Amino acid sequence: MDPRAYERQELLRQMIRARRAEERRVGEPVIGNEAVVAGIAHGIGPQDTVVEGGGVPLAIGLGVSTALEGPPLVTVFVLDADSGSAQELREALELAAHWRLPVLFCRENNLHPLGGLASETGFAAEHGIPAWSVDGMDVLAVAEAIDEAVEAIRGGEGPYLLELSTCRFRGRAEVAHWREFDPVRLLADRMRAEDAFTDADLTRLLSEVDADLEAEVAAGVATFEPAR
Repeated sequence: MDPRAYERQELLRQMIRARRAEERRVGEPVIGNEAVVAGIAHGIGPQDTVVEGGGVPLAIGLGVSTALEGPPLVTVFVLDADSGSAQELREALELAAHWRLPVLFCRENNLHPLGGLASETGFAAEHGIPAWSVDGMDVLAVAEAIDEAVEAIRGGEGPYLLELSTCRFRGRAEVAHWREFDPVRLLADRMRAEDAFTDADLTRLLSEVDADLEAEVAAGVATFEPAR
């Protein structure tokens, strides 16, 4: 298989896995950020750390720790609308910039019709932090941005901020309504057009992911908490 096609297939597998895991949770699934999940997983190393949620102090602490230890490890801090206040984020950006910490801030900006977050790319840029917006529904764009930022951070350039625009939705009715933004479908369609990817290939991937999850549950490796 062509290396580019293989890379896309693995990104698609990661997104399918993220969605299948979410669908298994109790209650309505939260769908739409699979491209962010897969893009981050693609771009980081096995010893890098991913922090999700309202863990600003933890993310900064890990950044300080890895900076002092010396190895070029990266802390990825994933923020969404529930990840603390804008003031907390700004304070974290200021500290990371001052100490040139190896932290990648990935801020999900949910473009839900009920409202999204204000952009912080301008504030980051004012403090010397490279920052730009990325289509968070396009896993190839996310993976490319993550790769670029992680490489720069490993090279000692200090923190980065990526603002990832998503359409994260809750519940099956919303999923149906926002189907045109579905990151899984968007990549699968592109692979059909460019990589000779077929419906049979997609069915195979779905079956493989389901089998892997079933095996992990049976072995006690994976559990599925109630939906957020």
